Amino acid sequence: MRIFFRTCLSLSAVFMVLALSLPAQSARKAPAAKVVDPKALAIYEQACSYMAGLKGYAFKADILVDLVYDGTAKIQMARTMDVTVQRPNAFKIVTIGDDVSATSVYDGKTFTLALDDRSLYNQLPASLDNDALVDLLSEKYSLDSPLGDMLRNETCAKVDYLSLTSLGMGFVGQTRCHHLFFQGTDMDWQLWIEEGQKPLLRKMVITEKFMPLAPQFSAVLRDWQFADYAASVFAFTPAPHFTRDENMFMHLKLERQGGGHAVK
Repeated sequence: MRIFFRTCLSLSAVFMVLALSLPAQSARKAPAAKVVDPKALAIYEQACSYMAGLKGYAFKADILVDLVYDGTAKIQMARTMDVTVQRPNAFKIVTIGDDVSATSVYDGKTFTLALDDRSLYNQLPASLDNDALVDLLSEKYSLDSPLGDMLRNETCAKVDYLSLTSLGMGFVGQTRCHHLFFQGTDMDWQLWIEEGQKPLLRKMVITEKFMPLAPQFSAVLRDWQFADYAASVFAFTPAPHFTRDENMFMHLKLERQGGGHAVK
């Protein structure tokens, strides 16, 4: 993947309403070969295989994100996301937080982003599967997300890393988990994967290690549910006071390009 997100994310308006990205860091020389702990790799591959086998699922994510201002001040914001996915081509994300309120919906034919805190929305015709839509939003509008891989039909297909290590066992709430540590070129990340027959992702922490103040994104995933969701779940009707902004996606892209935040 793009390591769960492309550098510098801004959640004030995202497609799945997870995040908006800023310019990527300059490329850094990678080692000649990966350094991989076989035990950690087996745990990770089991989780990837389990997630790939799910057809319809939903979860809530409690998020903490660092916003960096002028490279000197790091402020933490909190958000909650409700995510519903129906493979191969539907999802809905509702985000509410200290600094953002937004909804994104895809029904297999139309992608909608509604900025509830601005009373604006726009729609993009796109008859694609989830993977192709995520790629389109990233490549054309620079809309990426730390949790973007959770929308894909092949959850781990685009994950890339330099090293992978097991840090042993830990807990997320009352859930016992395998704790894995990944090193990347510009960022490092940790995953907590539930122990047992349902190796679900329970927690993620991403660190932008070369950005000022090393901002982090963290998400605790809870209340997992599994079902086949009806098409009505992914329907969208704008509120009467909302205005459609035909240029909203490009405006958001320009906002991110001129912004100064770190992980968002």
